Amino acid sequence: MLDRITADDAVLAGSSPDWNDVTATEQLREDQCLMSDVLRLGGPAMTAVAREGLNQPPDKLRELANRAYWEDTPLATAYTKDRDAASQELDALNSRRDAWAVPLDGLETPGGFTVTGFHWPPGSPGDDEGDFYSQTGLTQWVADRFWKSEDDFYEDPTPLADEQTVKAVTDLGAPLYGEKPYDPSPPADERQRQYNEERAFERLTDWSLEPHAGVLEPVQELRVEDATVDLGPFRHAERDAQPQPRRARGSGWTTSPPS
Repeated sequence: MLDRITADDAVLAGSSPDWNDVTATEQLREDQCLMSDVLRLGGPAMTAVAREGLNQPPDKLRELANRAYWEDTPLATAYTKDRDAASQELDALNSRRDAWAVPLDGLETPGGFTVTGFHWPPGSPGDDEGDFYSQTGLTQWVADRFWKSEDDFYEDPTPLADEQTVKAVTDLGAPLYGEKPYDPSPPADERQRQYNEERAFERLTDWSLEPHAGVLEPVQELRVEDATVDLGPFRHAERDAQPQPRRARGSGWTTSPPS
């Protein structure tokens, strides 16, 4: 599948003003992750779409993994179908309660039982006890499918980074990619590269503002996955100023540069 990805995706993010654009490789990974989540969390119709998409080339997968679910996308259509099916299944489960009373209709109430206690099945009006399907968990399982919010499928499941990780990203990245005084001496392409890196780091570490008790407070949005990807390059950049071992042809790393 890698041969279907354009060579443009190999360009370093910092060397292009389009660093914040999603590349073909990134888009493919996003689509694959979405479909994997749908396979795990979706109903029968949605999982069928996801299974089909994961067996398609990237362009076909892109069509099936369209995230604009407020439109008539394949996944949105499948979600509606699954929700309608769950609604019908809930109606069928609820209708069974009255059917359970039919075999007892006309029978004399045994001693030690009340009329309602013998003739009315669990879950009847005025009964705090759930019906048989509720007691076994089947009703709740179907209801969870019915009430599952559609946008849950499209939320980022990656956990937020903890305070220690956020501090590590900031401490390592700020000296390298934080905003610096303007220096006209580097070539234009180098100044552009530095500018792009500063904007990328700013976007990575800039927190959003959300209302809390009537006051806008910063909300940390750095994800563990982003921190993992970025901490490596930060440490590599720190080592750039130090002498580095060189790879000998046909062997592993040499312990020192050749004399």
